[in-house]
This record gives sequence, structure tokens and C-alpha cells, in this order.
Amino acid sequence: MAAANPINDFNKIAKANALKKEAKEAYNQGDFEIAANKWQYLLDSMQMDDDKIRLNLANAKFNLGNQEAAIQGYNQLTHSKDRSISSVAHQQLGINTHKEKQYEKALDHFKKSLKADPTNEASRYNYELLKKLLKDQEEEQDKDDQNDQDQDQDQDQND
Repeated sequence: MAAANPINDFNKIAKANALKKEAKEAYNQGDFEIAANKWQYLLDSMQMDDDKIRLNLANAKFNLGNQEAAIQGYNQLTHSKDRSISSVAHQQLGINTHKEKQYEKALDHFKKSLKADPTNEASRYNYELLKKLLKDQEEEQDKDDQNDQDQDQDQDQND
């Protein structure tokens, strides 16, 4: 068995760090395609096992409009050992399901996000806002149902 070559290991670490930096800069400049390619390279070619890179890749895919790939990435990250990453993954899934008008499912993702990381203020805000929206909709529906019932009774009395 050959001994590890410290110079090769150092070069690999230096290359990985440079790619991470380049990907972050590209992402911050709005060049999500380059960022995604660099993060994908780190995961595939350099065989890095890093949930932060996976989260960054999912975010880049989301910003590129590749919802399917982003959702797949977020779903995998909901099981991350890093609770803050799991929280952000659930938060992003909540945002996506909210856009699809799947409000109960979105609420559940925000709740799971907060369970994973109670300090996630963005998820807390989204959870409270959506909870209020659903409550208001329910009250409005109850009001409409009562009005319909009153109109039916008025109609019956006039017949």
C-alpha cells in the first residue's frame, strides 16, 4: 500500500479551496451557471462529501430555474447531519411548495425547518405568515358559508 503523498494532498486541498472561492464569487455576481458547474465538479470529480457544497449547488440550480434538480437536492439535504443545512433545505422546500399553492405542505416544511434549527428567522417569519394566511382564509370561508346559509334560509322563507 502506497503512503499518502502530502504534496498531492496539499495540492488537492488548495484546488478545492480555489474552486469553492471561485464558485462563491460567481454565485454572488449572479453567474449561477459557473457556480453550479464548479460545485458540481467539486462533488463529482474531486469526490468531496460536503453538504454545504450540495446546498450551494441546489441554490444555484434553483436560481437557474431548474426547479426539479433544486428540489431533488433540497430533499436529500433534509436528512443532513448539519441541522442548519437541514433547516435551510426544508425552508427552501416550503418556499417552493408555497409557490405551488400547496399551503399545508409548505407549512409543514417551515415547521420542520424550525425543529431542525429554531434560530432560522426566515423560516419562523414564513411559518407565522403562512399560518396567519391560512387562518384568515378559513375565517373568510366560514363567513362565506354562513352568508350562503343565511341566503338559503331567506329564500326558503320567501317561497
